[in-house]
Amino acid sequence: MLESLDLGIRALRDHLGKRKGAVFSVFDSKSPLPERPVLQAVVGYIPPADLDEKYGYSEEKGRRLLSHPEHMTSRESRDEALDQWTGAVRGESLICSISGFPEKVDEALMLAVLVDMQFLSSDDALKIADTNQEDIYRAMFSPQNLRVRGITS
Repeated sequence: MLESLDLGIRALRDHLGKRKGAVFSVFDSKSPLPERPVLQAVVGYIPPADLDEKYGYSEEKGRRLLSHPEHMTSRESRDEALDQWTGAVRGESLICSISGFPEKVDEALMLAVLVDMQFLSSDDALKIADTNQEDIYRAMFSPQNLRVRGITS
């Protein structure tokens, strides 16, 4: 899972801007305590002063998606006024969430991780992809990047 995330970050390096890290969280919707992440990791570098904030956003996105079983992404309940952002995606039994990169990168990375781990089909991931963000999804799901990540159609 972390290897998939690392490969996705490399594929999208041109879209990261100055951001160099993020907090990644995985929630198991079938766990007795689904609101608690079963895995959390810092990927890349986050300044120590920003760590608590990134952990908080990563967890909030996943929990919010858990609370909306009818949604596939946290984008569907995004609310800037409430400081609620995009970056969590629902797979078959897992929700993957990340905070630290630009929103469209966060979501694209979670789509890629779930596809790589076979918790989401590539067709479903492409249906979720926002047409306003085609550059990110084209980069993430290009045949070349799929081959690099070991995914064949």
